[in-house]
Amino acid sequence: MKQKKLEKVERTSRGFEVVNFKDHYGTKCSLQASSLAIYEKPGTSAVWLGVDDAAPKTRMHLNREQVEALISVLQSWLKRDTFKVKASTMAA
Repeated sequence: MKQKKLEKVERTSRGFEVVNFKDHYGTKCSLQASSLAIYEKPGTSAVWLGVDDAAPKTRMHLNREQVEALISVLQSWLKRDTFKVKASTMAA
């Protein structure tokens, strides 16, 4: 069974982009734009990446497909200030 790479880009209650997903073992994780605004507007200076548990006992365990998807999403954020990946840059 092929595992889904990442979920769609959504927004937090404060308007920041977030991508929720589960790691290889089903642990809830997320990638979220931070409100930190040191260099640019909020949402473009830093990101949060990790497990959603407030007191985690484990780290994320990512498979190759998930790493590939995260790289695409992070590159999009670096270049275009959004987690939304252009269709032409998505891996086949």
